[in-house]
Amino acid sequence: MTQQTLDLVNDRVKDAYKFVTDDILDLAEKITLAELLECKPCLSETLSLLSNVARFHAAFERSEKDQDVLNRLMEVHNLFPKAANNSAFDVVNTLIQARRQGIDLRRKDELSTPKPAVERAVPQILPSKQMAQQLDPEKARAAVEFFLNCKMKLGEQTFTFQECCAAVLKRHLDNNRYRWHDADLLVTNQDQPKWKQSVSSALSFFSNKEMVSFVHRLNLWMIIP
Repeated sequence: MTQQTLDLVNDRVKDAYKFVTDDILDLAEKITLAELLECKPCLSETLSLLSNVARFHAAFERSEKDQDVLNRLMEVHNLFPKAANNSAFDVVNTLIQARRQGIDLRRKDELSTPKPAVERAVPQILPSKQMAQQLDPEKARAAVEFFLNCKMKLGEQTFTFQECCAAVLKRHLDNNRYRWHDADLLVTNQDQPKWKQSVSSALSFFSNKEMVSFVHRLNLWMIIP
């Protein structure tokens, strides 16, 4: 992306920001990300938003407050498997194609008779978490090896990549005590955050040592006794 394009993008963001009034922010504060994810009409667009933020956030200028919001959004985004994002994009693309074909998807009966809203307490905004150390190859291997040992102690021989990632996340972030290092949240050319790429590399390392093997027909990893 050229500097000219970056300047254009940030200038247009500033133009749009002028319309974000205090009245709009006061109303928006009553809507949480959790509510958007729970709301079926909003789910696909919200997942699409999170994915696009993860992919393009580097193009935007940001303040410390902006960076804190990005970090928390990325934590949520990274918990969703790629299949969820693919489903969300399929829904969005289907709606776009339907609109291009002249199909009116609006439900006028529902829009005219809205269901009563359920009031929820506005969540308290907690202080920003301390940043964890970067998940370098050594730390990634240690976390994956700890996960493999736990599986063997339980007598379990198979696991999914997402299960391994969840265990690494829990261990590296000390049960959500820390947040990811900024470098670990960068999206790789495989459309996944760098920390997941580090987990994948660690599994490949142990595969080369014949400690684990990937079974393609089952889409599972297997621990080799």
